[in-house]
Amino acid sequence: MPDTFQSAVEKKLTAPAAAQKRYGYEVEKPEVKKNVDEYFKKNTHVAGMVMGGGHNGSDPNEPVSIVSNPYNKYMQDPAKREALYKIEAARILMVTNPVPKFTLTPHMQKLRKLHFKPDEPYYSDDQAFRESLVSRVLANDIPKNLITPEMEAEAKRFEQLLKERE
Repeated sequence: MPDTFQSAVEKKLTAPAAAQKRYGYEVEKPEVKKNVDEYFKKNTHVAGMVMGGGHNGSDPNEPVSIVSNPYNKYMQDPAKREALYKIEAARILMVTNPVPKFTLTPHMQKLRKLHFKPDEPYYSDDQAFRESLVSRVLANDIPKNLITPEMEAEAKRFEQLLKERE
Protein backbone atom coordinates (compact mmCIF):
# COMPACT_ATOMS: atom_id res chain seq x y z
CA MET A 1 0.00 0.00 0.00
CA PRO A 2 1.49 3.40 -0.94
CA ASP A 3 2.38 5.85 1.82
CA THR A 4 -0.01 8.70 2.44
CA PHE A 5 1.40 12.21 2.46
CA GLN A 6 1.03 12.34 6.25
CA SER A 7 2.87 9.04 6.86
CA ALA A 8 5.64 10.12 4.49
CA VAL A 9 6.04 13.37 6.46
CA GLU A 10 6.02 11.47 9.77
CA LYS A 11 8.74 9.12 8.50
CA LYS A 12 10.83 12.10 7.40
CA LEU A 13 10.43 13.80 10.79
CA THR A 14 11.40 10.70 12.77
CA ALA A 15 14.25 9.57 10.51
CA PRO A 16 17.74 10.16 11.94
CA ALA A 17 19.40 13.26 10.52
CA ALA A 18 22.22 12.67 8.08
CA ALA A 19 25.60 13.13 9.72
CA GLN A 20 27.24 16.45 9.02
CA LYS A 21 30.78 16.38 7.68
CA ARG A 22 33.42 19.09 7.95
CA TYR A 23 36.78 18.77 6.25
CA GLY A 24 35.96 15.15 5.49
CA TYR A 25 35.26 14.16 9.11
CA GLU A 26 31.91 13.35 10.72
CA VAL A 27 30.61 15.92 13.20
CA GLU A 28 28.72 14.20 15.99
CA LYS A 29 26.65 15.21 18.99
CA PRO A 30 28.30 14.45 22.35
CA GLU A 31 25.48 12.19 23.49
CA VAL A 32 26.34 9.81 20.63
CA LYS A 33 29.80 9.15 22.11
CA LYS A 34 30.18 7.22 25.35
CA ASN A 35 30.97 9.46 28.37
CA VAL A 36 31.60 12.55 26.20
CA ASP A 37 28.43 14.42 27.15
CA GLU A 38 29.17 13.93 30.85
CA TYR A 39 32.77 15.09 30.33
CA PHE A 40 31.60 18.23 28.51
CA LYS A 41 29.09 19.06 31.28
CA LYS A 42 31.95 18.97 33.80
CA ASN A 43 34.45 20.75 31.52
CA THR A 44 32.59 23.64 29.94
CA HIS A 45 35.91 25.36 29.12
CA VAL A 46 36.63 22.61 26.55
CA ALA A 47 35.20 23.67 23.17
CA GLY A 48 35.32 20.22 21.60
CA MET A 49 37.52 17.30 20.70
CA VAL A 50 38.33 14.53 18.29
CA MET A 51 36.91 11.10 19.07
CA GLY A 52 37.38 7.69 17.47
CA GLY A 53 40.57 6.25 16.06
CA GLY A 54 41.99 6.05 19.60
CA HIS A 55 41.93 9.85 20.08
CA ASN A 56 41.16 11.07 23.61
CA GLY A 57 40.76 7.56 24.98
CA SER A 58 38.24 6.48 22.36
CA ASP A 59 37.97 3.10 20.67
CA PRO A 60 40.75 2.82 18.05
CA ASN A 61 38.32 0.94 15.78
CA GLU A 62 35.70 3.72 15.75
CA PRO A 63 35.76 6.15 12.83
CA VAL A 64 37.35 9.49 13.63
CA SER A 65 34.86 12.30 14.27
CA ILE A 66 34.71 15.81 15.72
CA VAL A 67 32.47 16.59 18.68
CA SER A 68 31.69 20.14 19.87
CA ASN A 69 30.73 20.93 23.45
CA PRO A 70 27.15 22.27 23.63
CA TYR A 71 27.83 23.49 27.19
CA ASN A 72 30.67 25.77 26.05
CA LYS A 73 29.39 29.33 25.60
CA TYR A 74 31.50 29.91 22.48
CA MET A 75 30.07 26.88 20.69
CA GLN A 76 26.69 28.63 20.50
CA ASP A 77 28.24 30.87 17.83
CA PRO A 78 28.25 29.11 14.40
CA ALA A 79 31.47 30.90 13.34
CA LYS A 80 33.32 29.72 16.46
CA ARG A 81 31.94 26.21 16.00
CA GLU A 82 33.25 26.23 12.42
CA ALA A 83 36.65 27.37 13.72
CA LEU A 84 36.62 24.42 16.14
CA TYR A 85 35.92 22.01 13.27
CA LYS A 86 38.87 23.43 11.37
CA ILE A 87 41.19 23.25 14.39
CA GLU A 88 40.22 19.66 15.18
CA ALA A 89 40.40 18.51 11.55
CA ALA A 90 43.90 19.99 11.29
CA ARG A 91 44.92 18.24 14.51
CA ILE A 92 43.74 14.92 13.03
CA LEU A 93 45.84 15.55 9.92
CA MET A 94 48.86 16.39 12.07
CA VAL A 95 49.06 12.74 13.15
CA THR A 96 50.15 11.76 9.63
CA ASN A 97 51.58 15.15 8.57
CA PRO A 98 53.67 16.28 11.54
CA VAL A 99 54.32 19.93 12.26
CA PRO A 100 58.07 20.64 12.08
CA LYS A 101 59.87 21.74 15.22
CA PHE A 102 59.82 25.53 14.85
CA THR A 103 61.21 27.77 17.57
CA LEU A 104 58.91 28.59 20.46
CA THR A 105 59.64 32.23 21.29
CA PRO A 106 60.05 33.38 24.91
CA HIS A 107 56.72 35.24 24.58
CA MET A 108 54.97 32.02 23.44
CA GLN A 109 56.52 30.15 26.36
CA LYS A 110 55.24 32.80 28.78
CA LEU A 111 51.71 32.59 27.34
CA ARG A 112 51.88 28.82 27.52
CA LYS A 113 52.56 28.92 31.26
CA LEU A 114 49.73 31.43 31.78
CA HIS A 115 47.08 29.48 29.85
CA PHE A 116 47.81 25.86 30.72
CA LYS A 117 48.20 23.85 33.89
CA PRO A 118 51.24 21.62 34.56
CA ASP A 119 49.15 18.46 34.16
CA GLU A 120 47.91 19.47 30.67
CA PRO A 121 49.78 18.28 27.54
CA TYR A 122 50.23 21.77 26.06
CA TYR A 123 52.11 22.86 29.19
CA SER A 124 54.93 20.34 28.89
CA ASP A 125 54.70 18.78 25.41
CA ASP A 126 56.40 21.12 22.92
CA GLN A 127 55.04 19.27 19.89
CA ALA A 128 51.43 19.35 21.14
CA PHE A 129 51.86 23.08 21.83
CA ARG A 130 53.26 23.71 18.31
CA GLU A 131 50.34 21.81 16.78
CA SER A 132 47.89 23.83 18.83
CA LEU A 133 49.51 27.08 17.71
CA VAL A 134 49.42 26.13 14.01
CA SER A 135 45.81 24.95 14.18
CA ARG A 136 44.83 28.20 15.88
CA VAL A 137 46.58 30.24 13.18
CA LEU A 138 44.38 28.36 10.69
CA ALA A 139 41.25 29.38 12.58
CA ASN A 140 42.36 33.00 13.11
CA ASP A 141 42.35 32.30 16.84
CA ILE A 142 45.74 33.75 17.70
CA PRO A 143 46.97 37.36 17.74
CA LYS A 144 48.82 38.31 14.55
CA ASN A 145 51.82 39.62 16.53
CA LEU A 146 52.48 36.08 17.84
CA ILE A 147 52.55 34.44 14.41
CA THR A 148 56.05 33.68 13.17
CA PRO A 149 56.86 33.05 9.49
CA GLU A 150 57.35 29.34 10.32
CA MET A 151 53.90 29.11 11.89
CA GLU A 152 52.35 30.94 8.94
CA ALA A 153 53.99 28.56 6.47
CA GLU A 154 52.71 25.53 8.38
CA ALA A 155 49.22 26.98 8.61
CA LYS A 156 49.18 27.48 4.82
CA ARG A 157 50.31 23.88 4.32
CA PHE A 158 47.48 22.58 6.51
CA GLU A 159 44.97 24.92 4.89
CA GLN A 160 45.78 23.21 1.59
CA LEU A 161 45.48 19.73 3.14
CA LEU A 162 42.06 20.65 4.56
CA LYS A 163 40.87 22.00 1.19
CA GLU A 164 41.87 18.70 -0.42
CA ARG A 165 39.58 16.86 2.02
CA GLU A 166 36.45 18.91 1.25
